[in-house]
Amino acid sequence: TRASGFAQRTKIERLLGHFLEEAGFEVEPEKQFGRYVVDIYLPECHLAFEADGCYWHNLPGAKEHDRKRDEQLFKRFGLPVVRFSEVEIYGLGGGMKCA
Repeated sequence: TRASGFAQRTKIERLLGHFLEEAGFEVEPEKQFGRYVVDIYLPECHLAFEADGCYWHNLPGAKEHDRKRDEQLFKRFGLPVVRFSEVEIYGLGGGMKCA
């Protein structure tokens, strides 16, 4: 697993975490559930967030891999996963597109 804390996170993971903190949520970055580590966990909601970067999450098979992973997290831990794309996190709408 990666080191805990926002300092070791990708820019989009840090932005999403700070947005959630500003909204008043307690944020736990890099929370482990079994063999899986989620980008951000909100303990009071038992809810996970993933920040999906353009490069890795547009590779062949990535969406299916993410779907299966999210399904396992829900099945084994009752943990719903909310995914935000890099474009959504930056909030640029049509101004930023993944290649």
